[in-house]
Amino acid sequence: MTVQPDSRLVIHGHFYQPPRENPWTDEVPVETSAGPYHDWNERIAAESYRPNTASRVLDGFGRIQSIVNNFEHLSFNVGPTLFAWLERHHPEVYLRILMADAASARARNGHGNAIAQAYNHLILPLATERDRKTQVLWGLREFQHRFKRPAEGLWLAETAIHAGTVETLIDCGVRFTVLSPYQAKRVRALPDGAWQDAGEGRIDPKKSYRIFSSRPAADGERRFLDVFFYDGPISRAVSFEHLLKSSDDFVGRLATAVVPGMREPQLISVAVDGETFGHHEPFGDMCVAALMTQKARARGFRTTNYAEFLAAMPPAYEVELQGGDDGEGTAWSCAHGVGRWARDCGCSTGAQAGWNQAWRAPLRSAFDGLRDAVAGVFEQRGGALFHDPWAARDEYIDLVLRPDEAAVAESFFGRHLKSTPDHAHRVEARKLLEAQRNAMAMYTSCGWFFADVTGIETVQCVRYAARCAQLMQGFASEDLEGRLLAALEQARSNNGRDTGATVYRNWVLPEVRTARRVANTHAIFRLLEVPSDARHMYGFTMRDGDDAPVEILGYRARRGHLWLRDRATSEETEVSYLALEYSPRNLRCFLRVMDADGHANLSRDLEALRPPLERADLERALGALYGGPPLGIGDLLQEERRRIAERLAAGRVASLRQQYRGIFKDSLHLLEDFADMQLELPPEIRVPCEFTLQTDLEEHAHRLSPPFSVDALAEIERLVALAWRLDLELALEPVVELESAHLRNEMRQLLEDRDPRHFESATNLLAACERLGLELRRAEAEELLFEFLQRYVTGGAAPPISAPFVEAALAFAERLNFVVDTWRKRSQAPLPTASESIDVA
Repeated sequence: MTVQPDSRLVIHGHFYQPPRENPWTDEVPVETSAGPYHDWNERIAAESYRPNTASRVLDGFGRIQSIVNNFEHLSFNVGPTLFAWLERHHPEVYLRILMADAASARARNGHGNAIAQAYNHLILPLATERDRKTQVLWGLREFQHRFKRPAEGLWLAETAIHAGTVETLIDCGVRFTVLSPYQAKRVRALPDGAWQDAGEGRIDPKKSYRIFSSRPAADGERRFLDVFFYDGPISRAVSFEHLLKSSDDFVGRLATAVVPGMREPQLISVAVDGETFGHHEPFGDMCVAALMTQKARARGFRTTNYAEFLAAMPPAYEVELQGGDDGEGTAWSCAHGVGRWARDCGCSTGAQAGWNQAWRAPLRSAFDGLRDAVAGVFEQRGGALFHDPWAARDEYIDLVLRPDEAAVAESFFGRHLKSTPDHAHRVEARKLLEAQRNAMAMYTSCGWFFADVTGIETVQCVRYAARCAQLMQGFASEDLEGRLLAALEQARSNNGRDTGATVYRNWVLPEVRTARRVANTHAIFRLLEVPSDARHMYGFTMRDGDDAPVEILGYRARRGHLWLRDRATSEETEVSYLALEYSPRNLRCFLRVMDADGHANLSRDLEALRPPLERADLERALGALYGGPPLGIGDLLQEERRRIAERLAAGRVASLRQQYRGIFKDSLHLLEDFADMQLELPPEIRVPCEFTLQTDLEEHAHRLSPPFSVDALAEIERLVALAWRLDLELALEPVVELESAHLRNEMRQLLEDRDPRHFESATNLLAACERLGLELRRAEAEELLFEFLQRYVTGGAAPPISAPFVEAALAFAERLNFVVDTWRKRSQAPLPTASESIDVA
């Protein structure tokens, strides 16, 4: 049964993750709670972001009918900090999202599905007026930069809004936003109908509404912001009641919201966290794909987005919003207005019995004190540099988005600096602006959302505060870091031990990467011959001056001079280093900030060191020459220490491999006897034998290359069979990873060179893996093949491929579990004949 004619459907996904990059390195550290993935960004990218760009629509037998980019059908926003991470680490996902918006704009009268987001996910009602403005402007500029079109709407973090936020959105040219129905207070028909109560979620979400500014435009016209309210019960069912388990149930629930007999179009609007589609609800992306491409249309819904609906149906009603406590504002995830981000209001996620969130208020107070002090310095010092420091901050997003483009920097400084600056003035300007960027980032809402001040999201906000305080060193007359630490001491953890100050000292300070610490890492890596990028490390670009192995009183050492440039601030530092090895695990790195001439002078002083010198005397002498105590392996980041451990262990491991191989060869007959008698092997024999077989298996898998003939794969099958025969355990996951990559590469090459022999190679690979019982990760290979079918089988690509090539493609598609009958009917290629060969036409 179809719904009322002209029933329109919008499903909005708010795709966002807390920023996780170390603000000194711009890299995400390992987050063990996200295992087996490196960090939570990687985990959710695998479970949600990527699947939603290529979601399967299956038939009743579990075969692939189609692969759908859900972003072509969803209304969506992607948090700017998350989008920047996707661009760097998953460019194919990033590009698919951009392409989906462009496709939706073509299909929806120029109105794309994407809307902007306020930049750092701040709770705007709790921000200063200046920060609100900058956050909105940055979000709009970031959107324009990525999507190549102006944003029509803007998503508010946690849908948090109050009167001041409304004015900011209107001032910045935002046309509409999306709110919870519980944020409405009353409505009336335009232009001046009687007000009607709409509190407690009673507002009708099937239409758009208008909020008028309290300040008229210069010409006297009333300024306004348009608003959509999502359907609360359905959105809640999607988020928390598993409505995504079935697309049939989902569309049925949507149909219940349609009011029969209404003449004007009805908008059924659902809004949830985008991560619901796949991460919170496994396979939820597939439910969305089936709903938006099949089930909704069959039920009579017309899918749309907010901007297209607004263009066709401007608001006929005015709305007044709830003010919250003392006009503080409201949000979709706090029953107490916006208290969740300011105090112990009772809302939390992940709290254990007896916990409280009394830490929230002192944490915000500590950040407020730092923000206000930094703002004062910014106005004073920035006023001497910029025509208008706050206007410069509003446009600083251009440099954030394109930090390495010299033309962008020239244009920015040309517009905003009072005079033609030298390098020192530019560094000062960028430090002040970077401090402002971090002063806003430390208010990212996630820091208050969860249960304790020691949570990873809160620690991240403390990192931003530390970076802000560090950047202000040399500018502020007071000790901003000391003041911040004293205030953070009042934010007490529920574990009874920690405070915001211990988080700062124990978890944040060890991660700080100054130029000296970068030089320490570089020098130790050089000394131990650990491979690393010779030009970039963390947020620095590097250039070696003088670097060479030396010997100091019989100890192996590495001495050099390093030039470093901070990418964020353009500050340049020269460091002379001496990395000294007493033993493989006992290193000292002496560092001194100095130019090349000073480094050369140190050579003479080092040559003057003569035995006999005890180690303690040598360290005192070197400490005097380099102006301070040394750093070492303990000052490296965790992942750096792990790389060094692997490097130091490499020689020993190679030796053990030879010993283990000998044990395996000598024990082969014994292993066969134990297996025949079903006896348990002693671990002293089992461990080296399993290690040897595992090593051989992975080496053979690495050496595989197309066309993956039976003979080439036979050795892998022999090794696996031998392990089964001898009752030895092998970890097949590394082989799965390698063979999955081979399958993916075959399909990528197919798209590039259109050579049908890739089908034979891929088929051989699949057959061997099936014989071994290996389940390959086929998702990317399926998507690449789907793209090939779209482009060359039914897309009318030129030059076309031959009919036999089409049949070969469809046969392999069937091997990968595609429904091919539809493709065959849609194909414009003629049926193959016996005389035709399978070649590219």
